[in-house]
Amino acid sequence: MESEKKISSTIHIAVTNEKFTDYFLYLQKYLSENRISYYWNYKYNLKKSFTKANTSSASYIIIIGENEFNGDFFTIKNLTTGEQKELKLNKIFKY
Repeated sequence: MESEKKISSTIHIAVTNEKFTDYFLYLQKYLSENRISYYWNYKYNLKKSFTKANTSSASYIIIIGENEFNGDFFTIKNLTTGEQKELKLNKIFKY
């Protein structure tokens, strides 16, 4: 049941540019299908997204930017430990 504890944490999603909205929708579908709650504040500013994630006490932030889009991965950062990993979509659930 350890993995259930991890996925119940608050996740904030940061999309750095409107052109990556379709890639966000791909992530959103996966998160919804796996009952992983998340928050997206519709801002395309990474610094503001990190600020919002920290003030909302999010545990993780998933970043969608140029590198992520081109490399077909997502960057997920643990906001408590600072650990950051690049993961394919099917690995996010395990993280």
